[in-house]
Amino acid sequence: MRRYILNRLIWTVLVIMGAAIVIFAVMYFVPGDPVTLLMGAEATQEDILHKKAELGLDKPFFVQLWNFLVAVFTRFDLGTSWTRGTPVIAGLLGRLPRTFLLGFLMVLLTSLVGIPVGVSAAIHRGGWQDRMLMVASMFLISLPEFWLALMLIIVFSLNLGWLPAFGVESWLCYILPVVSGSLAAMAQLARQTRASVLNVVRADYITTARAKGMKEQMVIYRHMFPNALIPIITVVGGSFTRCVGGTIVIEKIFSFPGIGLYISDAISARDYPVIRGGVILIAAFTALIMLLVDLAYAFVDPQIRAQYAEFAKRKGAAASLAPQGRAHPHHGAHKHGGDGAPPPDMDDGLDDLDDADGPDGPDDMDDMDGMDGSDGDGGLGDSHDHVSGRAGDGTHEGAGGMAEGGGHL
Repeated sequence: MRRYILNRLIWTVLVIMGAAIVIFAVMYFVPGDPVTLLMGAEATQEDILHKKAELGLDKPFFVQLWNFLVAVFTRFDLGTSWTRGTPVIAGLLGRLPRTFLLGFLMVLLTSLVGIPVGVSAAIHRGGWQDRMLMVASMFLISLPEFWLALMLIIVFSLNLGWLPAFGVESWLCYILPVVSGSLAAMAQLARQTRASVLNVVRADYITTARAKGMKEQMVIYRHMFPNALIPIITVVGGSFTRCVGGTIVIEKIFSFPGIGLYISDAISARDYPVIRGGVILIAAFTALIMLLVDLAYAFVDPQIRAQYAEFAKRKGAAASLAPQGRAHPHHGAHKHGGDGAPPPDMDDGLDDLDDADGPDGPDDMDDMDGMDGSDGDGGLGDSHDHVSGRAGDGTHEGAGGMAEGGGHL
């Protein structure tokens, strides 16, 4: 397990490096000049060239890419915002707690509502609970997230005045963003939970548990639900990735001061360091969440834990038997008269038998032939006599028996 985690961490670093290279290339080759937009229409050509030299944009692509990768992965320096003049890493970390809290509340609401609704729909398959879930889930999944957020603002903020439409001054400011960002994910999780539970509801161990007289709630949550957790964990883990990078639209609509709004404003202003830093942070968080999801598989499913243990046991056994698989050098010298490659172990065993028998080895082979008859051919004939004798008239001569047996056949 430790080796698996180490390998996944190495792959996580490679994924982050790949994301950094891709986002840098996209920002470099995108049409338009960010310095012209940054300096304004009144800037002269000399001012633009001076600003490019100051930002390092006058260098070739690979030089800029190398400097960017070295700064990110050796000094953890994401650069300085072109529009704000502040370090990007400070801007991201300052907004991270609010964005993470918003995403965590979304995942919590999605899990607390979606999982029980999906289990209830699977238990009452074909009933009104199941039909309501299917209709409501299709409706919620089809709704655009930004449209739903705008409708909630119009109804509960403008018309009713119950909830604030923006800000983070109180916990009430989180209600509309959390609800608007959770409804579609809630419907998706409920449908996935229903499908997973339906796969195990007719299993033999469920029938056995009910036949033993166990209560239905214990059958559901002790035997049925744990065996349906793997797909559910996948969906919940995917929802956790939204804690950092999946709330850009919600934060923009509700003017929520988080990472999503920070990146959205940077995209509008062509602030490349902020965009690159935000993408790298989202890639790192997503890779870490996927690693935790894989570890959760092993924690929930005993079969996956057994596979890890069996793999480690076989690897240890192979390592302990590796020195015993070497052939002795004198066998190769006996066969080839020199320093050639040692023959296989079976040939070595035959050579040892020949050495033990000495010159009488071939006689032993003749004795083995004599067990079948007076010589090799006779033995073969005798063996055919027995076979042919069953098919013919029972004669014991090889040729005659074969002939008569062949005629009978």
